[in-house]
Amino acid sequence: MGKNLTQVTTTFYVCDGGSCRKAGSDPVMRATRAYLRNQGLWDTTHTIKTRCIGRCEDAPAAIVHPGDYWYKNLDAQNVIKVMKKHLEEDKPVEELLVFKEGSTVINSDKERPKKVPKPFSLVEDEDLGLIYSTRGFSTDQYTYPLFLYLAETKGPATLTFPHGQTHSFRDIQSVEYGKYQLEVVFNDATLAFTLAGIPKTEPMALQRSRVLVTEFFYEAFRPEKRGIRLKDKMGRLLAIIWLDPADDTVWNYCLKVQLGMSEVLIQSED
Repeated sequence: MGKNLTQVTTTFYVCDGGSCRKAGSDPVMRATRAYLRNQGLWDTTHTIKTRCIGRCEDAPAAIVHPGDYWYKNLDAQNVIKVMKKHLEEDKPVEELLVFKEGSTVINSDKERPKKVPKPFSLVEDEDLGLIYSTRGFSTDQYTYPLFLYLAETKGPATLTFPHGQTHSFRDIQSVEYGKYQLEVVFNDATLAFTLAGIPKTEPMALQRSRVLVTEFFYEAFRPEKRGIRLKDKMGRLLAIIWLDPADDTVWNYCLKVQLGMSEVLIQSED
């Protein structure tokens, strides 16, 4: 508390996401702060615990500024080496770097290939008949932007539930993302979708209600009939977002932003 930021010359951002905590980020942060305190560097060096920085495979990970230096595989010993190098010589520890400003490659021993949705494939669906479909990502980094886009643009689409209740996104008032659930407010109803990860201490009904399947589809014989199907972990239907057959706006958004496609890609039969 009360850090005088006008005196700070170097900042260490230590990841405190789940993978980094599991790999030992707490000892890294403790060692970092103890070293700074004992060396009289506390006032000129800032340390910040962050949420996930997106390099889980390199845990524990950290970022040092200035310079945008990303470090990997830290522990209570080698982080001291990193601090000394930066604070005494203004240089990085090259062998522990995963990335630095100007790098064109990622220097990771455990690099994971980027996950991408599969191309559309032809399936016989018991509810929708013959369709082309693919699964998108069901984290709230995708599902929340999807609903936000539909709310902000009042996209030509309708939200339909298994019992038949239907709402037009043209009548949407707002979307509010709370602790676990997204509340979608229409003129005549407020509906909730569970998007965030749910701790096991929460009621089972809430855990089971989470959207864990986001499926994009179009009918094989009527390709203009398109939609997004949301299901829970057990495959139970939560809702379908039906898109206006005469308008490609939302579908093109789904292809580009949700699926990373410039056009519909079809799975090869080979």
